[in-house]
Amino acid sequence: MARRAGTSRLLILNRTMSIAIQNITKRFGLHPALRDVSLDIHDGELIALLGPSGSGKTTLLRVIAGLEFADARDGRIFFKAAMSPTCPPTNARQALFSSTTRSSTT
Repeated sequence: MARRAGTSRLLILNRTMSIAIQNITKRFGLHPALRDVSLDIHDGELIALLGPSGSGKTTLLRVIAGLEFADARDGRIFFKAAMSPTCPPTNARQALFSSTTRSSTT
């Protein structure tokens, strides 16, 4: 929640986020932790990553968060986020963030 400067009126912001993961590969030495992983997470979806120990769940989350880098290939991660207040645009400022892309080669 955010407050408008100079008013006591409280704005409630609706946040939306989607993530598209395409062809991500990550190796540790000769061991492939992720091999050509693709996944679309749409706005409002709740997902769970399930699998045995060593199957790449944490590695995938670390690559999405930017804490690890995928191997240099054609793998890409796309983020699309938007924020808009629940009150009409005449009463509040709206912010819209365009699609951002992070390539695994950067």
